[in-house]
Amino acid sequence: MRKWHPDIPQWLVDVLTFLGNIFSVNFSGLLSSPDCMGESMNPLNKWLLALVMPWCLAFLFLLWYALARCFFVWTLEYDEDVVETILKSAVQVLLIGLYTTVVKMCFQIFDCTASGVLIMDPAFKCEDVLLYQIIGGIVFILWAVIPFSYIGIRLHRYKKNDTLEINMEESPRFRILYGWAISKYKLQGSNKCVEVAYLWEIFNAIVKMFMAAGSEMMYGQPMSNNRTMLHASTIAVSLFLHGIVRPYKDVSGTLVVMLFCVVNLL
Repeated sequence: MRKWHPDIPQWLVDVLTFLGNIFSVNFSGLLSSPDCMGESMNPLNKWLLALVMPWCLAFLFLLWYALARCFFVWTLEYDEDVVETILKSAVQVLLIGLYTTVVKMCFQIFDCTASGVLIMDPAFKCEDVLLYQIIGGIVFILWAVIPFSYIGIRLHRYKKNDTLEINMEESPRFRILYGWAISKYKLQGSNKCVEVAYLWEIFNAIVKMFMAAGSEMMYGQPMSNNRTMLHASTIAVSLFLHGIVRPYKDVSGTLVVMLFCVVNLL
């Protein structure tokens, strides 16, 4: 179970947990049920609907923030705690909780057989769904590539200026936007490799990306062998780098991750 920030109200945690459970469901499988959507909706439209749902949730957070700002203007009072709660909730749900789900949905549209037939809907060839693939690619870039690239660049600048730890201690906004990405990891240590530990959440996102790509785009034969090789090599690299860098502040955290990697390889 994910540990929410103690400043987030319990009622909001309950709501976000409920929403998280909903959005953790495989939408493609859920929406393929005739009882839910009817037989008139083809798999491509169901995929589009599943891809839109996370953006609807993002819009609700934006609307929540806008209403809070309007309320501050109307009352002539500014409550920093409310703003922090909204930002923390948005980061936890959108950037962390939904990351893998959205990435998987983006990759599904690229999964084709050796003969070029779309696995999601065998009635189409991959060349016939180019527009859908462009949409999936754009969503992937907007949701997965740009946010983590921006976070990595900003953290690198702070680290280069030796202000990473200072901002972590003194800036509430920094802790909301970037603190979640470095709070579990070492910022300094005797091991020189630890110097890159502050970027470990970016590395984790890349690992999830490769694992999702193998699962969603290498489903059928003969690609299943390539999927095994991709997953095995990704896990092996993760195991090796965890052993070299040992990024977690808690030593047991690194050991647990390495044990999971070993089990997955076996």
